[in-house]
Amino acid sequence: MVVRRLPLLPICLTFSLLMTWASAAMTAEPPAPLFGSHWEGYIQYGESNFQRAGIHVDFAESEDGEFGKIYYSEWGETTWPITALKLGKDSIEFRYGPDPATSGVFSGTISGKTIHGKYTWKGNDYPFALGPPGQFDCPIRRYPQMPKPLFPYRQERISFRNGDVTIGGILTIPSKPRRYPAVVQIDGSGVHTADPQVPGHPWPEIWQWLLSDSLARAGIATLRLDSRGVGGSTGSYDDSTLGDLAADVGAAVQFLRGRQEINPWRIGLLGMSEGAMVAPLAAVGSRRVSFVVLIGAPGIPFDEMFLNHYKEMNSLIARNEPALARKHEFDQRLFELCKSDMSGPEIIKDMKKFRRAAPQYSAEDSLENTLQGSVANVIRPLFRSELRYDPGPTLRNLRQPVLVVHGEKDLQVPTAVNVSAIEKALADGINSSSTVKIFPGLEHGLRKVKDRFKTLNDDTIDPEALEFIKAWIMKQALN
Repeated sequence: MVVRRLPLLPICLTFSLLMTWASAAMTAEPPAPLFGSHWEGYIQYGESNFQRAGIHVDFAESEDGEFGKIYYSEWGETTWPITALKLGKDSIEFRYGPDPATSGVFSGTISGKTIHGKYTWKGNDYPFALGPPGQFDCPIRRYPQMPKPLFPYRQERISFRNGDVTIGGILTIPSKPRRYPAVVQIDGSGVHTADPQVPGHPWPEIWQWLLSDSLARAGIATLRLDSRGVGGSTGSYDDSTLGDLAADVGAAVQFLRGRQEINPWRIGLLGMSEGAMVAPLAAVGSRRVSFVVLIGAPGIPFDEMFLNHYKEMNSLIARNEPALARKHEFDQRLFELCKSDMSGPEIIKDMKKFRRAAPQYSAEDSLENTLQGSVANVIRPLFRSELRYDPGPTLRNLRQPVLVVHGEKDLQVPTAVNVSAIEKALADGINSSSTVKIFPGLEHGLRKVKDRFKTLNDDTIDPEALEFIKAWIMKQALN
């Protein structure tokens, strides 16, 4: 078995190449037919076909010691170099990236014209498949708004400290030398990096990059952050609280104030979804934050919003009204217990009693097989802090100018009840400068939708919404 140094490849290889590899596994150099071959396939990072990342591999010898590229179709022209290759009689293993600790490894079995195996990345395994073009569904999603060169700004990988935690990110600064206003961009729920990673759907990162690109071209610097535990950030996202994430944002503002390219009195926050809960917490009481943008923000207590969301989503996939009512009662009880300080085993014990004591529940729908998984998901420190959170008091104490943006067809954070609660909290509090904008036909991520789920086009952010947000920020930051 031999290890060879290779460059990145898109994933499409021919049957003849596979046979050549198998027969030449013990040779010092790859055989000539290896170069110029092409494979296509996918990484499966979820249960549905939608949760597939299309990948391509092209093998091509180069003078700089690279021998190909892996092309991740969801990220446009982004490629990664293959840095190592192992071949066995009917097996193959290859890795991209220079650092074994952070790069992904493909380990598969060669069978006829295909390769099936697992892709290992950051301790997790994902199934993958490769074959000739057309053999596998190799989804390619188009992002027509993907920022394209020439870029009138520079992007710099940065890091700063918040206590014992290091937070990484990307600072984007317009090219001309001067002091710029800045915006800290705060992601929605889940772990995200400021730049592309494989595998996974890249939409959140593209969403933030598009916003950053638009603002930078208008003369506003931005800071996109890596979630705790990924990219350049240490710590753990799930083991944090909303307060911890708000403190990270506060440290980001302090970091920006120390940069000579940034105007320290014109720094704003832009939060999306979960980030729209974090932003007000970071801004309240701070004289270092000059404006706040909230996109898809919750306005009612989080447990109430989640119960309404679960009920709505369950109604879309089930028509059995008694079953829906039982599921709603189950979720309501589970959330009540998780808002307390009870441990996981104590909650499971109580939930089992709750199910047995209710005569309308049968053994078939007891859900005991999924109870442990349900409890494990909701007793994470971050989710528990969210269940206990009521945005009202924080919004009433928000002094800075604030923009509230919502999509009319938002299913995740239903528009009417949340926006009206936000408007009331701001009106009842100390805020004297708020703007609320609801965009017809847009969903949670500000994309046009045909129905509840299907988007009308490939836009990452509706252009009208993007322009409105940019214009409002420019008014606050540049005046």
